[in-house]
Amino acid sequence: MHRGPQSTYCSILSVTFICRSSSSVGSRWCVSGCITHWPALVLWRDINYLKKVAGTRTVPIELGDHYVHPTWSQKLMTVGEFIESHIVRQMDENNPIGYLAQHPLFEQVFPLS
Repeated sequence: MHRGPQSTYCSILSVTFICRSSSSVGSRWCVSGCITHWPALVLWRDINYLKKVAGTRTVPIELGDHYVHPTWSQKLMTVGEFIESHIVRQMDENNPIGYLAQHPLFEQVFPLS
């Protein structure tokens, strides 16, 4: 029985490592620790930072389980409103799942990119 490609795990990824690996073609790579230096890993954990740099930006928020669900809808709201209503507050029957999808936020809010 074929189970698909094997995964290769490593903490440092280089061209030399890939070339020397016998499983480089058609395999999955799981690389750990390669983004630990990214400022977003610290900054984006702070909801106040997100509100400060993007809170006033109006974005389309998709509401509902998924886009083909019968109750799915879209609503325009600011990033700050989204954070308050879908991240800070717990979800309940009156507050459906909300998510920001396929929107060029990084192009509009440069400090996030």
